Amino acid sequence: MKNRWFALLTAVCMVFAAAVWALPVKAAAEEESGWIFEVPVLILNGTGADIFELYISSSQDSSWGGDQLGTGILRTGEYIQLPLQFRSGGTGWDLKVVDRSGYEVTWYDVDVGEMPSSGFIMELLWDGETGYVNLAAGIEELAGDYGLAEKQAEISRQTIAAEVL
Repeated sequence: MKNRWFALLTAVCMVFAAAVWALPVKAAAEEESGWIFEVPVLILNGTGADIFELYISSSQDSSWGGDQLGTGILRTGEYIQLPLQFRSGGTGWDLKVVDRSGYEVTWYDVDVGEMPSSGFIMELLWDGETGYVNLAAGIEELAGDYGLAEKQAEISRQTIAAEVL
């Protein structure tokens, strides 16, 4: 009986925590009053080309900073999770990617103010002429099919199995 009450209490706490963390980034930035806070972001390569360099910075910054991939490669259809650090009043981000041949695609002032502060996805897209960023709160909002639904379902099955034990 104690285990059921504990499980119920845990579930209620998780729902409450999810509701609190699901505030939009813009609202969270206003509440922080100038303090920096981090939001986990999944950057998904939907460009159709392998990315050899990835730069991301606040639109308020005047420099790119370091390559987020280091010596790695973000292959098409793959993703990397990064923490974005937000300051009050700034929800715009600039991104730049570089492919193997040195070709660059840059996105300026991608406004993520309406995305959940619990995390979101930036899907980088390229149609051969223009780059686009699809902002998604979940995998069901992605433009491409990357097999993420199957990965998420497997994680959910593992989580449920762990809770039952």
